[in-house]
Amino acid sequence: MGILSTGEMQRVTGEFQQAQAAATLREKLERFDEAVVQLLARHSITLLRVSIGIVYIWFGALKFVPGLSPIEGFIREALPFLPGDLFLPFLAAWEVLIGVLFISGRFTRITILLMLAQMGGAMSPLLLATDKVFNHFPYGWNLVGQYIFKDIILVSAALVVAEGRGMPRPYLSSVPSSRLSTDNIAANTPPANFLPTPLQRLFLPVSNSLRLK
Repeated sequence: MGILSTGEMQRVTGEFQQAQAAATLREKLERFDEAVVQLLARHSITLLRVSIGIVYIWFGALKFVPGLSPIEGFIREALPFLPGDLFLPFLAAWEVLIGVLFISGRFTRITILLMLAQMGGAMSPLLLATDKVFNHFPYGWNLVGQYIFKDIILVSAALVVAEGRGMPRPYLSSVPSSRLSTDNIAANTPPANFLPTPLQRLFLPVSNSLRLK
């Protein structure tokens, strides 16, 4: 093998340094990406849960003050068989309660049931008052129709939260940033013969499955 000339040696050295710099940059990007993913895994569902709660509290509180909520007039027109002066404060309290429960992260199943019942009523004009939510039935929404139809996003988000990852989990202690080991899982898993009472089943999260964070 011949001896490399000075120019060739500089070229090889330069290529090696570039490759080393590229590898270092890639490693830094991979570490940054992993850190972001871990941060999202720990906090994104909680953020989603709290966001839903804020929306419910805010929108609900507006309904306590006559004329303040932009949807009040529509509710009175679309549901004329309901006594508006009584129904609107009731609906306001219902929505604020749902929001508080979401933010607290407690009573998961009750929260979801209350929300689904509320959403059933909120979206009922799509079937009961189509002339008030469509400019061109069945595809051309008006502004109120879009306002109502987007609630499917809230329902889907709530079901993601209800799956259990955003709510407190019995038998699973928090493990900061590190993966759960087999010993950790075994230590936090209920006994095989554990039978929750009906009351415990009601307040346990929808899913108690253990996941690696």
